[in-house]
Amino acid sequence: MTEADPAHLGEQETQRPERIAGLYRALWKYATGKRGTFIVSTTLLVLSQVVKLGVPWLAARARGRSGAPPRLWSPAPAAPPEN
Repeated sequence: MTEADPAHLGEQETQRPERIAGLYRALWKYATGKRGTFIVSTTLLVLSQVVKLGVPWLAARARGRSGAPPRLWSPAPAAPPEN
């Protein structure tokens, strides 16, 4: 069978979760003696992605309902709000 064979692709899909679990199992085993460092580095990696995704989201929320940029971000003085 070749890799392009649909039957072979079906076998790959059923084995994939097992291979991913095996990957993390092997990584955990390999980290013996350095698991604290591994956990800290993984946590920092996850937090960096949260910040990377959160900054644009927070910036979009800072624009407010009117859609005007906040005064600190505006290159020109903002007009006073109309009542």
